[in-house]
Amino acid sequence: MSSLQTSFPWGFKKAVISKPTKNKRKIQEDIDTLGDAKSRTKFHPNNTNSTSRKHRTHAIVGTKLPLNTLIETLDHESLQKLVKSLVEQRPDVQEALYNAAPTVTVQVCIDKLTDKVENIKCNLPYKVDTECDYTYLRVKALVHEFFQALSDYMLNFLPPQEYDVSKSIEFLNGFLLKVLLKMPMFSHMEFKYYYKLTLEKLNTVYVNLITDFIQQKPTNILLLKDSDLAEKLLEINKHYEGYFEQVSQLLSQDEGSDIPERLQGLSNLLNFSSENNPLNGGVVSSVKGSW
Repeated sequence: MSSLQTSFPWGFKKAVISKPTKNKRKIQEDIDTLGDAKSRTKFHPNNTNSTSRKHRTHAIVGTKLPLNTLIETLDHESLQKLVKSLVEQRPDVQEALYNAAPTVTVQVCIDKLTDKVENIKCNLPYKVDTECDYTYLRVKALVHEFFQALSDYMLNFLPPQEYDVSKSIEFLNGFLLKVLLKMPMFSHMEFKYYYKLTLEKLNTVYVNLITDFIQQKPTNILLLKDSDLAEKLLEINKHYEGYFEQVSQLLSQDEGSDIPERLQGLSNLLNFSSENNPLNGGVVSSVKGSW
């Protein structure tokens, strides 16, 4: 028999004494944790409020797009409307726009006119012949827009706006050989009138350009003969039934020969201004400035 007593003088029950010692450690850990919590509460009473202030942020408010980003976002049509609206509201900015705008090249103008012709074709009635008046009336507004653009571009390549005769001739040849040949030949009387009047005006422009260029210096005719101008005029006359034969005759003259007086200068130039373009009749108007 064991000599151990069945009870202890301190009054603890045997069941309690026999519990695993790891529970003692857990109790001690709980006491330590509680002590740490009290310590933190005692020495850092404002810790919670401080943390809250650190996470506070300023309000985010919306702003307008920067102008550069706004312009990049606009498509071609929207940008056009914006500039037109600005000019209408502030006419004083027109001169600034002219000064800031890049130089318009011949090729860009030819491309724009070509696009207008293609737009006319795309808007033709389906399976309706161009001989029908209804076909022309469907695209009449676009045809007017085309001739107006031609008027504006042609004036841009004439003196006193442009004194480089090579650019003027480049535009004429490009338009006659690359653009106008693609235009549908409507049978409507109005279109026939505009078409014929346009050829007459372009012929007059061409004659005056060549005449004045030769008059500046008689040997300039050699420059024209050395270029491919004669070949282009031959092709142009083939397509337009000899409308520009007069220009070809100027190139066939011998060096130093006299130029007919009726062809001298620009006094016979038919103005392509917006008030006097192919749509408004063939009024003769002189062009300011001299070459």
